[in-house]
Amino acid sequence: MGECTQPSNCTNTNVELMRTCSPFVTTGDNWKMRRSELVPALTINRIRCFYPAMRDSALKAIEFLTAANARPQNAKELANRFAAQFMCHFIWSVEANAFCDPTKGNASPDWLCPLQRMADAFISQSFKCVRYFIRTDICPWLRKCCPVRFFPAITDRFFQQLLVDSLEARVQQAAQGNKVGRYGLRGDVVDHLQRLVDKKSIKDILQIAGHTTTVLIDGYETAAMLVAHCLLLLARNPRVQQKLRDELISADVANSFDTLNRLPYLDQCLHETLRLFPPLPSLFKLCTETITLQNSDKSFLTLHPGDAVYISTYSFHRDPDYFENPESFWPERFAEELGGVRKYREMGVFMPFGDGPRMCPGRKLGLAEVKVIVSELIKNFLVTCGRNTRSDNKLAADSFLLMLDGDIELVFERLQ
Repeated sequence: MGECTQPSNCTNTNVELMRTCSPFVTTGDNWKMRRSELVPALTINRIRCFYPAMRDSALKAIEFLTAANARPQNAKELANRFAAQFMCHFIWSVEANAFCDPTKGNASPDWLCPLQRMADAFISQSFKCVRYFIRTDICPWLRKCCPVRFFPAITDRFFQQLLVDSLEARVQQAAQGNKVGRYGLRGDVVDHLQRLVDKKSIKDILQIAGHTTTVLIDGYETAAMLVAHCLLLLARNPRVQQKLRDELISADVANSFDTLNRLPYLDQCLHETLRLFPPLPSLFKLCTETITLQNSDKSFLTLHPGDAVYISTYSFHRDPDYFENPESFWPERFAEELGGVRKYREMGVFMPFGDGPRMCPGRKLGLAEVKVIVSELIKNFLVTCGRNTRSDNKLAADSFLLMLDGDIELVFERLQ
């Protein structure tokens, strides 16, 4: 959920044209332009309009789990299904069939929709590229001799074709007099980007495709990780789970996005999850102007333009000087009467979405998704840990994003 910027020589940009359209991997004026094109597509008002689509995707997840009849589920895969289902509507206005195999017409635990398969390949390859970039940091010339693609070629072709198909469908709908057309009621990300083409802000279809993959990154992998970790921590802590359930049942959130967004304990649970499992364990920044910083021992450090800075989000979030009993899951630490999340942000010790002008542009979208699916699942199911789920918080050593080691296996028992 945070922008992780890597220098442009990490991969061969002459081959990966879609990659250069993403604000995640651009710098300077190009970054400002790409980000300004994308941010208006992720406003809270646009997200609010898609609240029914979020709830519909969550209801499909409930049907899927009900049919599973309390069989243990991989929480990360379940969350990815939900994210794929919703993001298809939010970006392209197409049906993902993430919970239902269209060839069989029913829920299938073995079925992965094409978008989920491509998104998984997309994310997996980008992680490999980032690890390659880190390993070659002391020998950057290796990147020119042995370039590594940031996105697989097959996903480039898939998302470009998906965009073409979506645009053709809009033309057909407009020809048939369908009001949900190019500038009609749809209001998805592609509609927003088409307007920028008309304004000459975006030049071609490749740039549109690049932006759609950026939004997908914001709303797919990191959102699914937050869902999985939040459900895990709630499953381990029955007191917290029941307290959250009581709040959700007492509030009428079925038809009100704003009501859901104002639930204090739901916010506290998500903030505490993000404290323990921030998607990015460290933030990478490039210094743009000379600055002198004072260390805690009163010594000074001067940074110059081009210097790389790594900020350990994980270390700040688990520092006992700032968070009492840092290994414990205690959402109440973010209660308003104790200063709320603002206290920790102003101290500069809570940065799950990054900080400053490069703070994650999709944080509102990701949080909205997570609130909808977590609230619907907790209202409808008692969530417990499966036998294969670890009881500690050991982290996976092979993941660029911060993730629990091993599968998060959870059991969902339907409440009456």
